[in-house]
Amino acid sequence: EALQVLQDWLEDHPQDFQVQLELANGYLALEREAEARAAYSRVIKLYPNHVPTLNNLAWLTRDQDLKQAIAYAERAYELAPGEAKVADTLGTLLIKQGNSRRGYEMVQKAAKLSPGDPEIQLHYARTLVEQKKFADARTVLNAVVANHSASEFSREAETLLQSLPQ
Repeated sequence: EALQVLQDWLEDHPQDFQVQLELANGYLALEREAEARAAYSRVIKLYPNHVPTLNNLAWLTRDQDLKQAIAYAERAYELAPGEAKVADTLGTLLIKQGNSRRGYEMVQKAAKLSPGDPEIQLHYARTLVEQKKFADARTVLNAVVANHSASEFSREAETLLQSLPQ
């Protein structure tokens, strides 16, 4: 119902950046990715250098057009190289593309920038596992479990820990 109110408002005020962004964020929160992608595309037309929108578009576009997704992520990184979530998104997409070396560097940078973010730490641990740096991965995963108990991230970290060779 709230999304409908936003859509109705935008029919008469299509240039309202803030409402357009709220609509996109609403779709994202509801995991309605196609609608979120479309709404974020409208936001980026209004404000082409909005870093969170570029980052979200990069992630939401990854399965439809990886090259475009990386272009969004690169642009976000140019604008905000010190943002952990931006470096994490770019790194993850680069790894998916096959550019593992730079991708790992970006994910590692994100992990250093945001040591308390369990999602980023999980991404970092996965890159360590891919590099067969199991002891380092175990350290990161144990920290996620200890610092974020009873969360989905803790459960994922525990599952990954159990899959590591001894």
